[in-house]
This record gives sequence, C-alpha cells and structure tokens, in this order.
Amino acid sequence: MIRRYNKEDISRIVALEKENLLSSLEEEFYFLNLDNPFAYHYVLMEQEEIIGFVSSIFDGNLLEILNLVIDKKYQSKGYGTRLLKEVFVELMSKGLKRVILEVRESNTKAKALYSSLGFKTISIRYSYYANKENALVMQKEL
Repeated sequence: MIRRYNKEDISRIVALEKENLLSSLEEEFYFLNLDNPFAYHYVLMEQEEIIGFVSSIFDGNLLEILNLVIDKKYQSKGYGTRLLKEVFVELMSKGLKRVILEVRESNTKAKALYSSLGFKTISIRYSYYANKENALVMQKEL
C-alpha cells in the first residue's frame, strides 16, 4: 500500500534515510512539511511496515524528487518502480508534466531504476555532495 505520510511515520522515514543514504533531510524537515501544500511525501507499506518512501515537492506542473529510499532487503524487487509509478499517476491527474531529481553518479541501482522509467540525464552538478561526488540531474517528461 502507498499513502501520504503522517507524523507517526517520520522517525521511520529518517531511519531509512540514514541507513540507506547515510544522510537525512531530518525530522524537522518532515514535521515542517506536514502542512505544506507543495510537499508530496509518500510511504510504501508492506505488512504494516514502512519499507520505503519518496519525498518530493510538486508545484502543479513540476515534481522534484528529493529522496527515494527502499529498505535494502526490499531493493531490486520492483518496489521503487511501483512507488514512483503510483505517485506519477496520482499527480498526473493534478497536472504533472515533468519530474526532476538528482542522483549520485556512483549510484548504479538508482540510475538504472530512473533510466528504466524514462529519465534522461540533463546535466551534472560537479562535486555536489559533501564527499565531492558529482550529482546527475535527471528529468522525465510526461
């Protein structure tokens, strides 16, 4: 099941970020965004457990994906694809035309997922991350 997040989900979201991304947008960000009409954060549930989530900002036309995380034991099983496709379908009914995101140049799993969904690299942000790794900016037109 996929649903919008709520305040009870925030500690699990941050834990997933830290376990899988080694960084987090932090709890304060998610608490502040609970009432933000542009924040579209979704959790992916499997047997009453949050196994993934996507945090994003949507302005009625452009969706910017901030973070997408699937718990390591559920990766490479189609959950990320399912989550993104369901979010895209929901937001297309609200005017979604384009999706943009950044991904670490070394993150081959994520790049493969995004490419399989039709994302194209449109630019590179050099030394973007704290460890000086480049970020690929990817975009999908709907």
